[in-house]
Amino acid sequence: MPDSLPSKNKFSRWFVIFSLVFAGEMIFSLPFHVARFFRPTLLDVFDLTNTELGDIIAVYGITAMLAYFPGGALADRFSARKLMTLSLL
Repeated sequence: MPDSLPSKNKFSRWFVIFSLVFAGEMIFSLPFHVARFFRPTLLDVFDLTNTELGDIIAVYGITAMLAYFPGGALADRFSARKLMTLSLL
């Protein structure tokens, strides 16, 4: 990449990189933050106990962990752009 790129192009490139990193963080961390910040509301609205909510979060964690294995195979097979687009849908 040449250093003579216009500053608008550099800004656009950094903006895209930042947006992708932010979107990736939201994809992976949002389920944990929802349970943490909205625990009292979730317990009340769905009439759950702490143990039941913990079980639900554990099932999510196990499912996510198991999904990493086929996710790695997909990452080897398809471009990052396509996978990132698909994950944001």
